[in-house]
Amino acid sequence: MPNKVQLFKILQRAFSMKIKVDQIGDEGCELNETIEPSWMLSQLGSKAMFRVSAPGSFRASLVRVEHTVHVRGRVDLVLKTECSRCLGDMTKVVDTPIEVVLLPAGVERPSTEEEVELSEADLGISLYQNNEIDLGEIVRDEVFLQLPMTPVCRKGCAGLCDNCGANLNEGPCGCPESCDVRWSGLQNVKLN
Repeated sequence: MPNKVQLFKILQRAFSMKIKVDQIGDEGCELNETIEPSWMLSQLGSKAMFRVSAPGSFRASLVRVEHTVHVRGRVDLVLKTECSRCLGDMTKVVDTPIEVVLLPAGVERPSTEEEVELSEADLGISLYQNNEIDLGEIVRDEVFLQLPMTPVCRKGCAGLCDNCGANLNEGPCGCPESCDVRWSGLQNVKLN
């Protein structure tokens, strides 16, 4: 039985998309890979609110111009979680394009002493080291960017009753309408 560190390394290798830059020919390189649930779960972490129940896919085109690599592709993945309002099961479909320019480490702009603000053009640029690109990191980052902080099953989700805990999406619960106790002093005020 492998320990936790060995198991993590096994899961990490399940979608190890490391590609040597030299392997990308003049005509480019096409990839069509399966994202295994075990790999995605290892990337999300053991305490993540999202679960992966089925394999996803990663399709990409890699084009190399000298030492610069252009990656253009798409990640498709289905994640399961609970709605943050009503606690019902919900599905989050991740279907996102990927467009990244990869440069070898050490080619980045020379740093200056003054603060530099990132432009929108800088956001799609990443670095690679040792003549090797890890597409797994790119996939993980793109999936993370698509995950909501507070997942909601639908826009108008009514949530749970504060008093009895009933799912208000299924109808009213029958509890008396509660009054905010901070305003209870105004109940005795008479108009006129």
